[in-house]
Amino acid sequence: MSPSAFTRINLAACLAALALLLFLFIYPRMVLTELSDRICAGANELIGMIEAGDWAEANAGINAVNDAFQEKKERLKLFLDHEDLDELDATLMGCRRLIEVQEDKQILFELERVINIATYLKEIEVFTVYNLF
Repeated sequence: MSPSAFTRINLAACLAALALLLFLFIYPRMVLTELSDRICAGANELIGMIEAGDWAEANAGINAVNDAFQEKKERLKLFLDHEDLDELDATLMGCRRLIEVQEDKQILFELERVINIATYLKEIEVFTVYNLF
């Protein structure tokens, strides 16, 4: 092979590595930001429903929030710590049970916890120079 062939192969390998790194740094953050915003908005809506005493709407709302999380959960397990995702999953299941039995005081604390976990997950997945090194 000629030297120019090696140069082209080198360039192609560098471009492929750059594309892979960009994907790994951008895609998980995009998915996590969208999911976190969706979960937080849904949890805030649920708090309003529960304070208004609309348990049927709250039940439908927790199912929508849980479905949104379950849809992205397996993809996020590739990039995030499983324990954090499992904690959010367990908290959402607990919220569903509390809504079923209409436990209004405890569900408000649990929904705040859901918001805190979702916000934490979004904040730990930040690409900075400090995280790079």
